[in-house]
Amino acid sequence: MRDELRALGQAPAAAVAEAMGRYERDESLPREVKTVGRVKGRMINELRVSLGGNEYRVLFAKIPKQGEVVLALTAFSKKRAKLSKQDLENASKRLSDWISRGAV
Repeated sequence: MRDELRALGQAPAAAVAEAMGRYERDESLPREVKTVGRVKGRMINELRVSLGGNEYRVLFAKIPKQGEVVLALTAFSKKRAKLSKQDLENASKRLSDWISRGAV
């Protein structure tokens, strides 16, 4: 996940981190967050970030353990109108792995 954020570039990664912080503080706008899937009862959400005419996305899950943790699963530059099946599958596999290790 860290490598995916770095691959976005410094300014987009900072914008994504700022948007995640807004989400954690319940300050995000309704158009910024959308539920895109489920894994073992946990929702996978998409956080939308626009910067300089480009679109970036983070797929994440809220984990209610020791307070509430926002677990980023994947980050990418959005190039097409629809979320790719591969991006959703990658996020689903990571969340499933997290759950199977007992971290949830």
